Amino acid sequence: MTFRKPSQLTSHEIAAGKASFQGWAINLRCVEEVDLSTLPIVHIDGASL
Repeated sequence: MTFRKPSQLTSHEIAAGKASFQGWAINLRCVEEVDLSTLPIVHIDGASL
């Protein structure tokens, strides 16, 4: 998938104080002009979300 609108926060995420994201998620591997090796990497433990 090249891009998508992120899901709405769950009631658990809202209760935990997570801020909602108002934008689009873009797969940068689909953009030729982007050099992925120059971008900072932020590791996210998805199982803990």
